[in-house]
This record gives sequence, structure tokens and C-alpha cells, in this order.
Amino acid sequence: MIDYDIGIALWPSIAAAIRRADPNQVRELGRHLTRTSTDQNPTVLGMALLAVVGTEDDIALIQTIGLLSNRFGLLASQALARLPDATANLIWLADRAAGWGRVYLVEAICRLGDPAAEPWLLRKPFDGDYLNGYFAYKVVCAAPVHEAIAAPDADEALIDHTGNLLSTLAWCDSMGGTLREYEHSEHALTHYLSHISLLEPNLGRYRSVWSLACFLDGRPNLAPPDWATLQPLHTGYWTLLATPAWHSVLIAALDNERASEWATRTLDELRQRPGGGR
Repeated sequence: MIDYDIGIALWPSIAAAIRRADPNQVRELGRHLTRTSTDQNPTVLGMALLAVVGTEDDIALIQTIGLLSNRFGLLASQALARLPDATANLIWLADRAAGWGRVYLVEAICRLGDPAAEPWLLRKPFDGDYLNGYFAYKVVCAAPVHEAIAAPDADEALIDHTGNLLSTLAWCDSMGGTLREYEHSEHALTHYLSHISLLEPNLGRYRSVWSLACFLDGRPNLAPPDWATLQPLHTGYWTLLATPAWHSVLIAALDNERASEWATRTLDELRQRPGGGR
């Protein structure tokens, strides 16, 4: 058995050694290992070879193995990023990936800097996984989120995805950039509030607005942001949560098995606020 794992495959010296070898022989070995191996270590080696010398003919194979995204997503992202139609091929795989594999693929799409990826980056990367915090800041830097959310005709998919990104940036301090580093935070929160106020509330939207309201309170940080529009934004977010339609979403979540613990804790926090919640 070949003892060859992902950590070894990522060594710069390994890629350099692959490039020094005959590319045709390396490519054939990579294809053979990737297609026929019944153990993951030889498959890792095969994918590592194709990540360096693979051709357009290998895209389908790379994507197929890349569907095992937690194990092979990183090597698949490296391989696809250097081949033709990189954006479309990475997006195809990212749409079918989860966990760490999705993180690697979204990061690869952001690094490409391809305007053709912007519609996807504005609406699709976030899937609700905690690991989304590792790429949220990269997405808002790679795509014109602040411009898109300011458009009067912003669609619901874009509005909801923007809320997910911004609310993730409110708490992901140890994972990457946050709302405090994002230069367009104030602008984006302003326009997100204007759009989300016009939509029907649901649990996902409540969670996003709640996270952003807490951020404007100074949580989980030590102090609220030093913005010119802090007070009207703070008032706007908390007022929206207090409206009967939005508050009823929180009450309904108490009977939701998957959300009841969060809803109970949130309701307790609301009752401790000035005015005692509702």
C-alpha cells in the first residue's frame, strides 16, 4: 500500500518533482491510480499528479473523484483551477460539495477573480455550515456584494444570501475577516435592512437579522462599530425584530425541534433587553 496522504501531496517539493518528470508518463500514472485504486492513499497520489499535469480530458474524472469533497476537494480545486473553463467546472463541483471540500472550492473560485463567477458568488456559496465562516470574507471581497444589495431590484436569493454572508461575518473572528475588516459593511447593512424589511419573515431571515442586531449592540465584540449611521441602523434592526410578524417567527421556532434551543435562548435574551422584549 502506498502511504501517501493529503498533507504530503501538498508539499511544494512534491509538485516541483512532478513537474520535472515526463508529463505524459506522470499523466498516465495519475489517471491509472485515480481510476483503478480501491484505497484512498493511491487515489490521493493520482489526484496530486493530475493537479499538476492533468489536461482537459481529465476534467470529468477529477470532478467525479472531487465529489468525495471532504477528502479530495482540495486537490480537485487545484486541478480544475488550472484547466480550461475553470470557473464553470469549479462551480459545478462546489454546488455538489459540502464541509471542507466546499470551503476549498469556494476559495478557489474567489481566487480566480472571474466576473463570470459573480452571479454564483452573490447567491450560492453559503449552505449554512459553520465552516462557511472560513470563506465568507473572501466572497464579499471577490464579488460586488455591496453594489448588488444596493440595487433596488435585488432578488430574494441575493438578499437572503447577503444576509447569510453578513451575519456570518458578524461572528467568524477566528476564521477570517469580519464585518469590522470589510470596508463596505456599513453600506451593505444599510441596504440589506431596507430590502429584508419588505420580505416575509422566516427563521433563516430572523437568524440573520438577529446576528446583525447583536453585532450593532457590540456583541460578540467588546464594543459596537464606530459608524456614522450606527444609531439608526441599531434602531432599525431591533425595531424590525420587535414587529409582530417577525416576533411570531421566534415564537413558532420554540416548537421546532431543530431550532427550539436557539429560540429559547434568544427569547430569554430579548426579555433581558430594555423594554423586556414582547
